Amino acid sequence: REMIGKNLADFREEQRVRAEREKAIREEQMRETQRRIREAELRMQEQRERERQEEENRRQELARQKAEEKKKKNEKTNKLLKKIGLISGCVLGALFLTYAVIWHIIPYSRYLHATDLMKQHAYEEAYDIFASLGDFKDSEEMATETRYQRALYLVSNADYKEASEEFLALGGYKDSKEQYSETRYQYGLEALSDSDWQTAAEVFKELGHYKDSPTQYKEANYQYGLSLMENSEWKKAEDVFISLLDYKD
Repeated sequence: REMIGKNLADFREEQRVRAEREKAIREEQMRETQRRIREAELRMQEQRERERQEEENRRQELARQKAEEKKKKNEKTNKLLKKIGLISGCVLGALFLTYAVIWHIIPYSRYLHATDLMKQHAYEEAYDIFASLGDFKDSEEMATETRYQRALYLVSNADYKEASEEFLALGGYKDSKEQYSETRYQYGLEALSDSDWQTAAEVFKELGHYKDSPTQYKEANYQYGLSLMENSEWKKAEDVFISLLDYKD
């Protein structure tokens, strides 16, 4: 029994020693692995640092080359500027004079000419000049004013039809809308006096309730009916008079 106990103790001691030895081996292997990992990380870090330094060197070299190229280019440019410096003043002066003539002197001269044409009642020619001058001074407004003055001039010459067309084209400029109604009314009266009954009727119908346009419309149709009777166009005359049952006879 003592022998068995001694053998068991020896076995346990052997097992303990072996376990400690294996543990020591594992720890040494782990330390070796960690050492290798640190060395690998260090090598990688050194490699990245070398690459970064190389990239920085390339960037600096590229910047230096660009700066050198820019310097050379500036030197060439300065030399070229010096060469043309003697004639640049004359060229710029000529360009400025050309600009002044084209964009100021000639337009201003044409502007004054158009103004004189307006005074001579040459409105269409004046309008063409103002329109061609675009935004020079108040040319656009003067172009519109020229049409307005032409319309007034047509009224003074009793050309009511064309005057009304001009005022209509002017839209809301000044009192063009009121002038349009009045010139159309006068055109209608003119058509009545010329026995142009159908034109008169169309004009007064278009004017609606302006002044006595409704009455003038009926009168124009009434006279038109009478003219149809004179020409023995009984059916047409009948249709006209039926529409005027509440007017005269």
